[in-house]
Amino acid sequence: MTSEPQDPASLRAEIERETERLKALNAEREASAERLARLRQRLAEVGVGSSTGHSSESTSPKPQRPSTAREKVALFGRLFRGRTDVFPAAFVNRRNGRPGYAPECRNKFVPGVCRLPSVKCGECPNQAFVPVDSQALLGHLQGRRVVGVYPLLNDETCWFLAVDFDGRSWQEDSAAFRQICRTMGVPCGLERSRSGEGAHAWIFFTAPGGYRPRDGLPPTHRDHGQQGSTRNALLRPPLPEPGYPAARRVR
Repeated sequence: MTSEPQDPASLRAEIERETERLKALNAEREASAERLARLRQRLAEVGVGSSTGHSSESTSPKPQRPSTAREKVALFGRLFRGRTDVFPAAFVNRRNGRPGYAPECRNKFVPGVCRLPSVKCGECPNQAFVPVDSQALLGHLQGRRVVGVYPLLNDETCWFLAVDFDGRSWQEDSAAFRQICRTMGVPCGLERSRSGEGAHAWIFFTAPGGYRPRDGLPPTHRDHGQQGSTRNALLRPPLPEPGYPAARRVR
């Protein structure tokens, strides 16, 4: 058995190597999960229907709902996927009681290493961010902790779109948004926010979608702006004008 290094420099180097190895394994796992999903979808499309002469619509088996904890965690990770090398965890400020999110870091509050709050996590030279794993997702789903996701990838793409509705007209606005999605054939999931006074709409992509900072609008909205405005005018009450806040990043 190889003995573990004892000096700080060697330990940091070993941690860095293991972190990179874990990143590579996570990427390989995600690629395998995506290929497996595509193969299963293809099997459903060309399965029983093609061999019996019936349409695949009536004979293809319906996707099974996940039943085990492992299957549920895997599904959750595939839908809400973002950066795998880091994830935010919820916290409550002890001084003012306000909630917030910060990157999960092994060096957080370590004396002589972490200099919060004077040095922000994104600017800290001693970053040791914790990569996303099944245990973090399981803890979130079981209610033992609250974690988030950094959806914007390093290549400026993302796997899903989230729309937040609040204010007095959040119910009408979210219902109108879902109706527009249905009309345009876009699957959309809608949930009530934790406070009960708002809603979140989720649209999941089959491949990472691009973002155009110079245009200020996502490609789908820009390319179909006139059509979107027409649909908006037909709904009562109308949807508010869209806004796209800058995406937060952790370097």
